Amino acid sequence: MVRYMERGASIVAVVPAIDRPRVIVQMPRGNLETVYPRALTLYSINHSLSRRDYARAFLTARADRIDLNLLYDHNPTDFLSHVDEFVSQLASEDYLNLFLSDLNNTDTTKTKYPRYTPLPPIDVAAANASSNALAATGAAPSGPRGGARSDDGSIGSGAAGDVKAVGGRDAQQHAVLAAKLKETERHPLDDRTG
Repeated sequence: MVRYMERGASIVAVVPAIDRPRVIVQMPRGNLETVYPRALTLYSINHSLSRRDYARAFLTARADRIDLNLLYDHNPTDFLSHVDEFVSQLASEDYLNLFLSDLNNTDTTKTKYPRYTPLPPIDVAAANASSNALAATGAAPSGPRGGARSDDGSIGSGAAGDVKAVGGRDAQQHAVLAAKLKETERHPLDDRTG
């Protein structure tokens, strides 16, 4: 589906919410409109299904009129092995009836949403356990918001061994950021005015 906008409309904000991602657009006359792009919605559903958050995926698909058959077609073997979890998360006869009435024999990832690529399942319990273990050891998490601010205003421990322990591309980005911060001996946001 294509949505036409007025000439001169500009994107004001993109709200990357997990449940209902949206784009806020300002029209030339000044009015604001909120749109829910299909690509962002499908990504949100994909993310929820990979974490086996079936209730969130169902409610997002239902609100944005996404074919509910996608909940099964995302990963049929994983869905069938966790169908009891699906039923317990929905916990509404009406929702279950709606889901069952939408099931059909066509694979929506091939027909209706051909650019949809399912993410592999994430074991949320294991991910939370490793995150808690990392927090218990005092190591700073990787990523753009990772690291604790020390008394001198720098982020992270600055030790090269700690950076290598994180691993992957995030470790390289973290090492570059740590080197830049060490050069300036202050946090880049300290130059803010106001």
